[in-house]
Amino acid sequence: KNELRAGIIQSMIEQVSVIDRIPWETTASLHITVTRLTEIPRIPMRMINEVPDAVKVSHAQSQETLFIMDTDIDIDPVLLMSKNTIMSLEVAQTKGASAGVGYQVNDLFINGDNGSDPREPDGIKVRLRDDARFTGMTLNASGDTTKKDFSPDASDADLLAALYKIDELHMNLLRGKTSAFISNQQFTLNMWSAMRK
Repeated sequence: KNELRAGIIQSMIEQVSVIDRIPWETTASLHITVTRLTEIPRIPMRMINEVPDAVKVSHAQSQETLFIMDTDIDIDPVLLMSKNTIMSLEVAQTKGASAGVGYQVNDLFINGDNGSDPREPDGIKVRLRDDARFTGMTLNASGDTTKKDFSPDASDADLLAALYKIDELHMNLLRGKTSAFISNQQFTLNMWSAMRK
């Protein structure tokens, strides 16, 4: 019912690419315990009339910390007194600030690093790097970064190596079961450019 709240939520839905992949819930504390699946059992075969073996699905619990994102939407009073505006300044400022929130959530979801900045949650890159469950599931097309390989001055060999690594990620490590690749616009444009070359 609150128009400002509704506007910010709508902007989050429009701007945050991973909004339908993140479980949202309200918490009344600064820390919350999360239960996650850690191991899927192998289901055994059996003969007729043979008693089936018991199988166990393994879970683990971890603590997630609440991180606070907060801002004030300020409008210069001189602008508010101006009569020759096309759009309401309150609307424009709210849209701009809520879009900024959406972009920030996207960035933190991937690049957040609590070790570098204690105010940030850990993003996907840090979780993949530090979690033993994902050992061997990250790829790098060169000694530095794949960004280098997709640069405009990259050699044909660099471009092919980077594209090969994407295939390797999709087909070998994820076994062709990729639902989505999360990337920024710069990566996507550079990748299509490499494929055209």
